[in-house]
Amino acid sequence: MNHPSLIALLRPVSYLLLGELVSCSNNSTIQYSYADPLFKKLDLRGVLVVGVSQEQSTRAEFEDMFAQALSRNGVSAVASHTLLTQQMPTADDIVDAAVANNLDTVLITR
Repeated sequence: MNHPSLIALLRPVSYLLLGELVSCSNNSTIQYSYADPLFKKLDLRGVLVVGVSQEQSTRAEFEDMFAQALSRNGVSAVASHTLLTQQMPTADDIVDAAVANNLDTVLITR
């Protein structure tokens, strides 16, 4: 017997579980990527990379790797831990550091 309402309820749950299963994989690779042509026209003077993590060492490692990846692709990037030594900088601290170092973009990720 087919129960459309039950199927409609279980479908989102199954997608959620599939997403959780896929996110557990440590062997992630990017197969395809897209860059908006308008984005390439932006004149970025520099990017302040801010990682959000409970551990300062994890934050520093992540920011360094992200900034290096951006730099390899021609984007001037600075890891925020080199400018902001506090564990949890405020939004004002981040903006002040970006302005003081002539960085016009802030990338925050966790």
